[in-house]
Amino acid sequence: MSQAQLDRGYRLTELLKQGLNSPLLVEEQVVSIWAGTRGHLDGVDVSDVGRFEAELLDLGSELVTPTYWPTSAVRPDRRRGNL
Repeated sequence: MSQAQLDRGYRLTELLKQGLNSPLLVEEQVVSIWAGTRGHLDGVDVSDVGRFEAELLDLGSELVTPTYWPTSAVRPDRRRGNL
């Protein structure tokens, strides 16, 4: 296994971490994992992965129509399981 593969694994591990009582929506997890497995975080320091992920998800919510991206208006209800 190469050092680059190990480094990517460290970054992917950071991507999978979620705050206590603040889980990401499945759609957000898919975007984050896609970015990590496609190498878009390879140049990001492991300590900056959380910030990168937050900025990526914020950018995604601005660029994608609400039909395809969860909005802050529906997020609280979905987190409580009230669909």
